[in-house]
Amino acid sequence: LKDSYFKKKPPKSTGKEYFNKKFIDKYFSSIKNKNDLIATLTFFSVECIEQALYDFIFPKYNVTELVISGGGLKNNTLISSLQ
Repeated sequence: LKDSYFKKKPPKSTGKEYFNKKFIDKYFSSIKNKNDLIATLTFFSVECIEQALYDFIFPKYNVTELVISGGGLKNNTLISSLQ
């Protein structure tokens, strides 16, 4: 979470052009087991979302509901961790 992208203020957007194999190799190369890597990246995603909410959303807005969409919605571990 020390990567400069996470410090940028919204609005911001990115995808595979930044979060790709090069990014994984840079920050997660020590994890050799595929299942461990997938689990770590899932929980990393949760931490990224949580950090963004606490840094940029909750201080300014009275949020009572979040809407989740996209492929991550099918990831039960991701969704239960966000809850």
